Amino acid sequence: MSQINNPFIAVGVGKDATAEEISAAWRTAAKRLHPDRHPNSNREELERLTTQMSILNASYQLLRDDLEGMRRAFYPENSVNAGAQRPGESAAEFRAAPV
Repeated sequence: MSQINNPFIAVGVGKDATAEEISAAWRTAAKRLHPDRHPNSNREELERLTTQMSILNASYQLLRDDLEGMRRAFYPENSVNAGAQRPGESAAEFRAAPV
């Protein structure tokens, strides 16, 4: 299983992206990566696309559910309380989440 390193990077947006920009970037990437869009690909390529699509979807879900929390977790230097993360918001916990 792959791991999510940074959901902003996985979706293809910057740390200051709006919810609308994140959604648009996800749709664009999903159209490009979805295995159904590549019917003539070999098995290995389809597995790679499936894995990438899973990472994309999981990353999008994280950003959609808690955008500000993800900003604090992955870009703490830009947070108002840069050193103060609440339990469950550590970047390490999100990076270790299996896809």
